[in-house]
Amino acid sequence: VNCTGHGACRLVPDTSCYTVRGDLVLVWAPGFEEQWDLAHASDEDHPGGLSYVIPQAGGVVALAGTSVSEADEEHVTSKELHAGILQRIEESFPALRGSLVCGSRTGWRPARTGGIRIEMEQVGDSTVIHNYGHGGSGVILMWGC
Repeated sequence: VNCTGHGACRLVPDTSCYTVRGDLVLVWAPGFEEQWDLAHASDEDHPGGLSYVIPQAGGVVALAGTSVSEADEEHVTSKELHAGILQRIEESFPALRGSLVCGSRTGWRPARTGGIRIEMEQVGDSTVIHNYGHGGSGVILMWGC
C-alpha cells in the first residue's frame, strides 16, 4: 500500500502532487463529543471559509479550517490563521465558545491536482494500492477512503 504522502511525488513519480499548509487549534472541551454524538462536523458554507471540528482523546477537540499553498505562505502568519479558525468555529459551533486553547499544530499536507489517488496498479509481480493526496483533509479521511 502506497500511503507515502509527500514521498509519492518522487516514489511513483506523480507530477500532480503539491503541498498545502494546514493548521489545527486544539481546545479543551471535555464532553463535547458525547454531548453532540459526533466523530467530526464541518461548516462548508461559512463566508470566512471551511471550518471543522474533530474530537480527540481526553477531552481535546481539534479545530481546523485552513489550506494555504506554499506560494501564499509568506503572506499569512499562524497567529492570524489560528484567530480566524477560532472565530469561525465559535460562530459555527457555539457550544465551543470560550473553550481553553491548549495547543496548535501547523504542518505541510500532501495534496494532489485532481484529488486523492486511490487506485490499484500492477508493478511487475506486485499489486500496489495507491492512497495519497488527501491535502488538508487527512485528519478526517485517515479512517479509510
